[in-house]
Amino acid sequence: MEDINYTVELFKRKFPVSRKRIALYGKGPMTRAIIRLADGYNFVGVVDRDVKSGTVYGLPVIAIDEIQDHDIDIIVVVARPESAYAVYKRIGMFCVEKHIGLYGVDGSNLVEAYGTDDLECNAGLIFRENFANDKKRRIALYGKGPIAKSIIDQNADFNIRGIMDRTLKQGVALGKQILDYEEVLDRDIDIIVTATKDAHKGAIAKRIGEFCSYNHILLYDYKGDNLLQKKAVKEVAEGPSPYFNVDEEQLRKQIKEHDIITFDIFDTLVMRKTLNATDVFDIMQHKLKRNGIIYDNFKQLRILAQESGVPNPNLDEIYERLQVITGMSDSLREQIKELEIDTEKKVLVRREKIVELMEYANKLGKEVHIISDMYLPETVLRDILVSLDITGYEKMYVSCDYRTLKTEGLFAHFCKDNVDNKSVLHIGDSGQADGDFARKNGLDAFVIMSAKQMMEITAIADIRTLARNVNERSMIGLCIAKLFNDPFALYESDGRIKIRNTAELGYVIIAPLITALTIWMGESTRNNAYDKVLFGARDGYILNKLYEILRESVPEWNLPKSLYLLMSRRMIISASTFTDDDLKHAYEYAPGFDIESNFHFKAPKASKNEKRKGYYEFWEKNKEAIFKGSVKNNENYKKYLKKKGVSSAGKYAFFDFVSLGSCQDFMERNGAFDFDAFYACFRFDLFEHRKALKHKDWLYMNVRESNQYGNYHDSNYFYQDYLFLERIMTSDKPSLSCFDDNGNPVFDEEQRSAEEIRFMKRIHKAVKDYFEEYIKLLWVEGIEISRVVPDMLYHYRQDEFSAIADSADCKMSAYDDLNQVKVEVKL
Repeated sequence: MEDINYTVELFKRKFPVSRKRIALYGKGPMTRAIIRLADGYNFVGVVDRDVKSGTVYGLPVIAIDEIQDHDIDIIVVVARPESAYAVYKRIGMFCVEKHIGLYGVDGSNLVEAYGTDDLECNAGLIFRENFANDKKRRIALYGKGPIAKSIIDQNADFNIRGIMDRTLKQGVALGKQILDYEEVLDRDIDIIVTATKDAHKGAIAKRIGEFCSYNHILLYDYKGDNLLQKKAVKEVAEGPSPYFNVDEEQLRKQIKEHDIITFDIFDTLVMRKTLNATDVFDIMQHKLKRNGIIYDNFKQLRILAQESGVPNPNLDEIYERLQVITGMSDSLREQIKELEIDTEKKVLVRREKIVELMEYANKLGKEVHIISDMYLPETVLRDILVSLDITGYEKMYVSCDYRTLKTEGLFAHFCKDNVDNKSVLHIGDSGQADGDFARKNGLDAFVIMSAKQMMEITAIADIRTLARNVNERSMIGLCIAKLFNDPFALYESDGRIKIRNTAELGYVIIAPLITALTIWMGESTRNNAYDKVLFGARDGYILNKLYEILRESVPEWNLPKSLYLLMSRRMIISASTFTDDDLKHAYEYAPGFDIESNFHFKAPKASKNEKRKGYYEFWEKNKEAIFKGSVKNNENYKKYLKKKGVSSAGKYAFFDFVSLGSCQDFMERNGAFDFDAFYACFRFDLFEHRKALKHKDWLYMNVRESNQYGNYHDSNYFYQDYLFLERIMTSDKPSLSCFDDNGNPVFDEEQRSAEEIRFMKRIHKAVKDYFEEYIKLLWVEGIEISRVVPDMLYHYRQDEFSAIADSADCKMSAYDDLNQVKVEVKL
């Protein structure tokens, strides 16, 4: 990929199309390429040090002192890496003062990267003074205390869209909607302003700074300080969570000591595989669209219907309100309502440990009841629980049936019917509703954390700030449904996630990346005129299986059938050396290649010394034997291709994993069939001429040391650690040596231990399980999955993020079939 194409693609990934008004800094050819090739952006002009007026590439030139007149939201610096700092020094502080985002073309926040000066720092009036020019901006406050109240009360003319808070994730505070990360993105927030004491702003910056930077949201305190500047806030170390001391035995003891046990439902007895409850509505919108029912904003409409009707509505009332809003027919209303129930059922899973504790309470003879804030009525909830084999309770108290929440009067209804001087223990996940309000009504309470809450107190908390859409959130949701299904999984933890077995390693760490890669491969080959997609051995073994699942799941994509193609560097070199040029080419790539073994001849004794020294003369002296052997190898190779239905008249897509392009290089020399090459990652650093090989890669990686646009790296933990993954993404057969006279494969001797192969198969099963759940239950077609989220999940296998149990471990080795060398790979 050329630097221009790479930089344009990088820009598009880092700056998703939005309403933001963008100015490009710089007038070079890369700016021209971005303007012409990046469609759908609101480019308002070009800023440049030397040019002050006129037009550049059809856009007006904006002088620095005129920037504010153009209501610019973001300035993107289109410059080589070493020049970005100079641009920051030139306009960085101006952007900070005027509340304009300043980013590199790679999406990096230049204020965060280079800012070193503290700005002078008093609630409502101070805010007004510092943000007087931002009344049109969409603002969220962080904090719900007196400072936030003062800002809201005294600044009604500002566009304050909601409040973020560390503990509250939903509801209303100070008359404003509580916003979680996803709601901040949905409402297109421009600036988050911390409305807290100075002592807390460092912790807030640490908590949400990466989220703001990644999503191009400005982060200031109410005094006007940019909290993304490196020295604007002091580093704050948050101590270990008290929840790390909460274990199952504590809850068992309390169950034993009480007469009545009550349970919350969602995130207590059951949990969703989605990250957020409202992600169900995104999935529904996709299902509706596949059935020809188009509501492009279904999620927003569904939320509006719930919030704008009667208090504590049930599902019927929500859909009656939705019908009024949209004008849909009675039959369509009922169809979509049933779809919601069906979708909820499919994404729900039991929290096994809590269900086990409910059964424990039953065995002890305790009365067991359910108390839940929910819009699904008791009849629907009972059916859902039965489908999950949860039946060990007597009465159910649901907010929509009693028209009151736990924080209002639901506990009072329960107490009126049941208590009679009996001791009651309530178990739920909300510190406020299940904890504080249970206690206010005379119950004892034991608060557990939801999986999402547990994630947020671990070393992987930042992953949530990187998810930009439902597909990326669902990738995380599946992982935490596995990691934190047990609410006591963090007991005696140090904040790192616990990978307890090989299946969890495959499911949580490896599967998301392989899933994203497989979907990319499908998107790259859909509706193309390929006869087949060829997944090259051995890296393509499991990907071939996943691709077939994808092909069956989205028939409308018209994906070509696939084939696991036996291939190895050793075989294709041996079948593609026919001329002096081929000979030299093969020698330059693999001077230690065993030509006698691979081309099936015995060299004269006189040349053995030359062979041992690896001289090219040894190849030249035996070139006729090499050519003859290569012709034979090629004949056998073509017999194999014929058996597999691969024809010289066909057009194919060929997939390899992380590669230097070796197989493609020699396959093109061989010319047995026409193909386009696809890679997870393509490297050309060792063989510069291979840069010319035509290909498409999922992850572009330029490893040259130079001040070029290609050195703006996208997320690349996968590339840094691909060798481990390459030894898992393989088959249970050894490397291919050649084909016999009947076109049957001849394999090398197996170099792996039986334990390594068993380990690989367990990983494969976990990856397949994750992929099937994701594709069939959660994936929304047409919403791009960035490399960032699956790449970061893969990175979480490192010691700073995870504690991997010995039972999940396996000593792995990589084997170089060309040089006959074994290399150990550490887990």
